[in-house]
This record gives sequence, structure tokens and C-alpha cells, in this order.
Amino acid sequence: MNSFSFPAASHPANETFCADHFAQVVACKCELKTLKELRFEARDGIVGVQSYCLLADDSIALVYCGPRGGKKIIWNFGA
Repeated sequence: MNSFSFPAASHPANETFCADHFAQVVACKCELKTLKELRFEARDGIVGVQSYCLLADDSIALVYCGPRGGKKIIWNFGA
């Protein structure tokens, strides 16, 4: 069984986090994009992309990737 840490109500990540959607993401973990795929997808946008992705250590994170390749991990939920 996995244990995930969730953002506190006062954390800025809580504005873009939905527990129901996260449960669906965890159920379909094999369909998550990697950080590299998310960065590549963000190159096509004007503003960037914010999405859940699978990190190298098999943890799930909410990440923002900008159009010029920059990234910011908004929240790391753990493994």
C-alpha cells in the first residue's frame, strides 16, 4: 500500500489539486507521463503545462513545465 502526502489547505499547491482526480491518476499510474515527456509537450505551448508526472524515483509529482524548458515541482506526493 502506498502512502501519499497531500498539500495543506494553506499551501499554494492546494489551489490546483483535486483529490478525486489524483485518485484516478494513481489508479492509472502506468499512463502517467515522465518529466521528459511533459517538458517536450510544454515546448508547443505559449504558457506551459501543469500536470501530474512520474519522476525517476517512481514518485508522483504535480509539475509545471514552461515553454522554454524550465520546470517547477509544485508538490511531490511521494511513492
